[in-house]
Amino acid sequence: MTLGTELLFGLLYFCMTCANQDHFVRVIGLLHQSVELPSNLSLPSPVLEINWVFKSKEKSYKVAQIDNHQTKFYINQFNGRLKLLHNGTTLHIKDLRMEDSGNYTVQFVLIGEEDRFQRFMLMLYEPVPDPVINSVMEERTSHWCNVTLQCSVPTNSSPLNYNWIYKHNDSVYEDSGDTIHISLNYSWDMEFQCIVHNPADWKNVSKQERCNAQDGVAGKRMSYAIIISLLLMLFIILAWVIWKIRKKAYFNFWPLASSKLIEDGDQAHVATYCSSEEEEEHGREQIQQEINTLYCETTLPNDNPTTQTFAGHERDNHVGPPPQKFKTLYTSYQRK
Repeated sequence: MTLGTELLFGLLYFCMTCANQDHFVRVIGLLHQSVELPSNLSLPSPVLEINWVFKSKEKSYKVAQIDNHQTKFYINQFNGRLKLLHNGTTLHIKDLRMEDSGNYTVQFVLIGEEDRFQRFMLMLYEPVPDPVINSVMEERTSHWCNVTLQCSVPTNSSPLNYNWIYKHNDSVYEDSGDTIHISLNYSWDMEFQCIVHNPADWKNVSKQERCNAQDGVAGKRMSYAIIISLLLMLFIILAWVIWKIRKKAYFNFWPLASSKLIEDGDQAHVATYCSSEEEEEHGREQIQQEINTLYCETTLPNDNPTTQTFAGHERDNHVGPPPQKFKTLYTSYQRK
């Protein structure tokens, strides 16, 4: 091997070493779960010492060390949550917390060789909550349905991605975003699957959606029938209320059991007008009351042959014969 070839191989080895030292291995972790940072460096000679260093917010902390086959752990942040595996070449962290995010570096101190380094970038994410799909049927025609589907999760601080998969017959469709707008043909029965994910976790949910255009027309007809029925019922109730009001006003004008005193020589008559059997009974009671009143309180003039309304019944002063529908009850008595 010539000197130039040796120099070329030496330069390539030096560049590869620099690349390995500057390159960060990206590791994804899930909150409250465990993660491992495994070193894959080829070490040419026996290892004298291994050091694990954690860097966060521009500050570096030694977190673990193997020296002369003795394992030591530092910094209280990881108290009881660290473990060294595979002779110290892998760092195991359990019960991950968001403050564990950052850069980790493992240093291998070799006998008679330069130190070797490998760097890791640990990125932590929250678990993805269970998603739900909400659908809104925006428009229906006789052949098509326009549907909006929205996939959502409760509040989550980690950024999330949304993907949709749905198929009809042998055709498979994909879409992205939390909301999609779909036009379904009449009688299509399709399953929509929403996949919500971040780099560390994912969840999915499915929903069947069917376009029944005729159901939409039938639904409108049913709505119209219900509205018409309600309006008809309201009209009937209103007519009944008006009839009751008018009936009450009519009987207020023609008293149900009005009484008059009629004189004929030495005879006097009490006439009561009634419109029903119940009111007839009430009229008979009223006649008796009138007779008692006349005997006890009233002295009738001898020279007045006209019809008079006795005291206490001024409201029943209708002149003329009662209406056809009223019965007339007469009770006479002998003047004193």
